Amino acid sequence: MSLWRNALFLLITPAAYTLTDVAFEGWFSFEHSLYHIIYWTFSLSLALLILWRSVQPSLLYTQTVLMSILRTLLFPALYLAVEINSPEGIQVFTVPSFLAYWGAPGHAYILAGSIIFGLLIGISEATNNRSFALLQILSKKLHELTGWSFDDAFAEAKISDKPLICNQRVSKVILFMDIRGFTKWSEAHSLDEIIEMLNFYYETAEQDVLQACGHKPKFTGDDVMTWFEPSDNLLERLQNLLLVITSQLQSHGLSVGIGVHFGEVVEGFMGSKTSKLVTINGDPVNTAARMCSAALLGELLLSESACNILSLKTEGHAMREIIAKGKQNPLKVFSF
Repeated sequence: MSLWRNALFLLITPAAYTLTDVAFEGWFSFEHSLYHIIYWTFSLSLALLILWRSVQPSLLYTQTVLMSILRTLLFPALYLAVEINSPEGIQVFTVPSFLAYWGAPGHAYILAGSIIFGLLIGISEATNNRSFALLQILSKKLHELTGWSFDDAFAEAKISDKPLICNQRVSKVILFMDIRGFTKWSEAHSLDEIIEMLNFYYETAEQDVLQACGHKPKFTGDDVMTWFEPSDNLLERLQNLLLVITSQLQSHGLSVGIGVHFGEVVEGFMGSKTSKLVTINGDPVNTAARMCSAALLGELLLSESACNILSLKTEGHAMREIIAKGKQNPLKVFSF
């Protein structure tokens, strides 16, 4: 649609000029001026080339070269107009006289030079446009690939060489979620059904986590892991996540359990030389995973430290103690 507007714009300008010139000098003077004929010829030719591009974009390379040649031909065309208006110019403008004019060595040199110059510029412009289009496609694909592991802010920061993730000790709210009975369910279903269900589960979980301002989640089998900054409405968002996921999995006869813990972890860009991820490590991560395993079907368990940092009242919520691996004392958890 923009190409059509550009083509129309190329005709609006000479049309406005024509109306103004005719109003002051009259139509006879206008139509007998070679400069006006050249102006309209080039405007119409450029407009037609642009319209051709909109109809047949597959020939963009050829169209760009032709457009460049047309632009450079404006110079010999104006040169011809000057020569005709000079005392030594063509007295009678006919096809033979026109051909004879451009057959002269000096004029032929100007014409050939303009065409070659336009051809070289056009080839250069068309090649650059093609390279730019390929770079856009490559950039889009790379953005999709980086989006699988990193959020947009992280990827853009790394491209601009801004430090966004530094290896550091930080306190985070950590969440683990997994599907209960997934192994048994998968044994009774086809591979296509398993993949379709998991992809839908991952997509739903990621959307809800990102809406809750969580970090881009990590998927391992049927496990989902992510982390958050403490916030006033985080519990409400976690409960909404549980509600949405549970509702989705009901049709498969499945449900999830969620464990949420708070503590100090090491956050950073970690991995090998060829494979790195933004992730967190530390004892609170392991504790959150144990809490998730202890959660019942459709249950959201929060540790005492998570309740404290989120300023949650635990009265009226079922409390129990679980044994977490590596912990000497039982861990108090509350069901929300």
